[in-house]
Amino acid sequence: MDNINDRASSPLRLLYFGFTDEVTHRAVRPILETFNVTYCEYYYDEPRDLGRKIAGKGHFYIDVQKGDYKVDWNKLAPLDEKLLDALAHCESTVMRMFDRNDIWAPLPYAERKALYLKHVRYWADCLDRNQINLTLFSGIPHGSFDYIVYVLCKLKNIPTLVFSCQSLWMDTSFLTQDIDDPAPDLAVRFKQLCEQVSPEERSRVVLAEWSERQFQKMTDIQSDQTPFYMKNPIWKRPFDREQEGWLQKIRRIAKSPSILLKGVKADYWIGKLRFRREWQEQDNEFRDVVAFYNEQAHPVDMTRRFIYVPLHLQPECTTCPMGGAFVEQQLMVQLLAAAAPPDVLIYVKEHPMQDKYGVVSRSRVFYQDLLDVPNVRLVPRGTSTYALMKNCAAISTATGAAGWEALFRQKPYLMFGHHVYQYAPGVLPVDDLASCRAAIDAVFHNGFFPRIEDLRLFFKAIEETAIRGYAQGNRREASMVSDDENVANLTSALLHKIEDIGFSRNHVNPL
Repeated sequence: MDNINDRASSPLRLLYFGFTDEVTHRAVRPILETFNVTYCEYYYDEPRDLGRKIAGKGHFYIDVQKGDYKVDWNKLAPLDEKLLDALAHCESTVMRMFDRNDIWAPLPYAERKALYLKHVRYWADCLDRNQINLTLFSGIPHGSFDYIVYVLCKLKNIPTLVFSCQSLWMDTSFLTQDIDDPAPDLAVRFKQLCEQVSPEERSRVVLAEWSERQFQKMTDIQSDQTPFYMKNPIWKRPFDREQEGWLQKIRRIAKSPSILLKGVKADYWIGKLRFRREWQEQDNEFRDVVAFYNEQAHPVDMTRRFIYVPLHLQPECTTCPMGGAFVEQQLMVQLLAAAAPPDVLIYVKEHPMQDKYGVVSRSRVFYQDLLDVPNVRLVPRGTSTYALMKNCAAISTATGAAGWEALFRQKPYLMFGHHVYQYAPGVLPVDDLASCRAAIDAVFHNGFFPRIEDLRLFFKAIEETAIRGYAQGNRREASMVSDDENVANLTSALLHKIEDIGFSRNHVNPL
């Protein structure tokens, strides 16, 4: 369905992904009460009350990850060449997303392909069979099956609503229909403000208390600006994989009692032993990869002209899908090196948390590809990222927070992906050699750099267009917004956007 006039008289047939915690799920329920929802399909970590009886289906998250949809596959529509060809880009992205599985159990190519095809077949059939006309995502889809649904919706002209870029800073979200354009209202409002407010007046623009507090934090470059998720990481070093505790075992069995049956089967224990062996092999390989990087990294000369490239943690949403083709970060470095003046070095520093993911997404070959570029240097892990920001001519990442931080040190940000940062003053978007050369020329020949007063105006635009709250439960512990305020803000944004898409309310919702 792609006609807005048809939607006004049609029932809402909904898919939603995420919103699995008790707080953010409360933002979904008013949709079911406000619109004429006749079908709803979703996944869960723990079953949630939808508030009223609606036809649909709920999936246990772990089952979906494994492609176990509890269906008779012979009753689902088969796949064909036309659809799979249309999904070629999606396939290459999802095959990279499957790297996440390798943290626990390496997934060979044939198994990745079979799992990919299962996901495509189930969701393509689901969208058609159930006449889905809206899909919601609590964050950028990056868990493989949710990304497949997002792309299928685009192919079928089914509207999507995505809460995007919740890492700009805490309690700041945007709601978009396109993950490559994560905050279109912000882009429009910032352009309007630039036309309305003169450069001389921008430093005096009045910000709301919460916005001013964040602006002061970002401009205080002597303070600790380490993102909250770096201070309390959820990842564990693979060498120290923790055993599952009894409480965790009980919870897991309660969610999926069939696990008990596995314990009496010999192949279950054989599988456990195989995983243990594979983990040990991963750990041994990773020690070799870490040692190779450390051997090849040398102290940097801060007096040289250089571009600083802090590598992304991988596998992660910030490069797949947000980085597009530049999920292969060596491509970004090679473009920079090809466009830079001969005397400009490219300093590449590994992400401080990459070792928590072990060998996944890193290898000797990856580092050697970087070293094969003459003006590339690997930076020792212990080198201060802020010292590198201070002394660089520019910084470059796909979508990393380091680029956002560098703007407040008045360093240009050459950006190779899609994030709310892409609209900020001081950002130079890059996607090919021509745009890379133009960005390099702006930095090294035209003296381009971001101005703090322009960034303050950008904060004003954020303040006026952002949703105050979070749509992913793991942000709750660091939030300064109450649960009730968070739910009210998310709900209000969702209801208004669904109306904008063309669906009519049953009644006026008090929120």
